Amino acid sequence: MKIGLIWLEDGMRKWEGILSRALRVRGATDASIWDYAKTHSFVIVSKDNDFRQRTFIYGAPPKVIWLSIGNAGTWFIAELLRSRVPRIQSFIHDSNDTMLVLRSERSRT
Repeated sequence: MKIGLIWLEDGMRKWEGILSRALRVRGATDASIWDYAKTHSFVIVSKDNDFRQRTFIYGAPPKVIWLSIGNAGTWFIAELLRSRVPRIQSFIHDSNDTMLVLRSERSRT
């Protein structure tokens, strides 16, 4: 299985710019991003609640990693993802999982 991540996050302009150019998703609708991820076996990583809702309605693929972290910067998000690599890998390879919610300790307060 080919795995890729579509990273859509306002605080991740650099990543978004790189991926948007590579994937041609800048300014794309949620539906077209969803379809692209589904077609190309990508996992969507987003704070956008719309992708979480799409998971409830349509299921997977694509899988969604939803970041429930509030207003967080690039460094914080990157560290959160790095600290959860084993869990993310498990999620990606589990055919029964459709969405992974990642929260930080600071967002639980």
